[in-house]
Amino acid sequence: MKEELGMSHCRFEKHIILCEWNHRAANIIKELRLEQADVQIVLIAECDRKPVDDPNLDFIRGRVSDETLKRANLLQAKTVIVLGNDQLDASIRDATAVLSTLTVESLHPNAYTIVELVDQANAVTCYRAQANEVIITSELSSMLISQATLNHGISKVISELLSVQSGNQLYKLPLPPNQARKPFIDVFMHMKQTYKSTVVALQKGKEGTVISNPDSEQIVEASDYLIVMSTSSPQINLHSNPQAVLT
Repeated sequence: MKEELGMSHCRFEKHIILCEWNHRAANIIKELRLEQADVQIVLIAECDRKPVDDPNLDFIRGRVSDETLKRANLLQAKTVIVLGNDQLDASIRDATAVLSTLTVESLHPNAYTIVELVDQANAVTCYRAQANEVIITSELSSMLISQATLNHGISKVISELLSVQSGNQLYKLPLPPNQARKPFIDVFMHMKQTYKSTVVALQKGKEGTVISNPDSEQIVEASDYLIVMSTSSPQINLHSNPQAVLT
């Protein structure tokens, strides 16, 4: 009963903490389950009861605070997602999300935080609060609609890439050890021929700068990661580079 009412403590480690409950939170959980059925999630929300019947989801009732984050075992969490509260005015909603981010980062600076905002103008403040990624949902929708207007069919491609339900998806992979210090075009051809994957971007280090559509002559370093488009996650042979980890 305590678990159902959100009064218990988190059972998980290396889990995902999801802050706020709305239709987007429900869709996020659905997509995460399609990708990894047993991924462990903790929901912090001001709901009367646990909103979904999910054995791998712990519910902590309340708003984001030191106390609820402690009960959510923040110090052992891998990723924190901060969603906007749909019941609030846009400016207050963003301010609340930034405050939640600041609270998370002050308690656990190594947590990877992804924050949803309404107004692009608040992104700078959110990054100052040490957010790792800021997503402006209204701006993304507007850009997708405008691109679909100018280039019919683009929205279908983007929807396929962002959903794990069918077709191609985006994956982040470590560089195959035998491709280090080679030009990007050689790495591109290797991934296409060996793994049937298309490289769309490089990331400098596991959490570094992302370079979309790199120059063909750019040298790819051993520490770089590849962001690829593929129908399934390519299984990279890392035996010659034991420190690399598949993301």
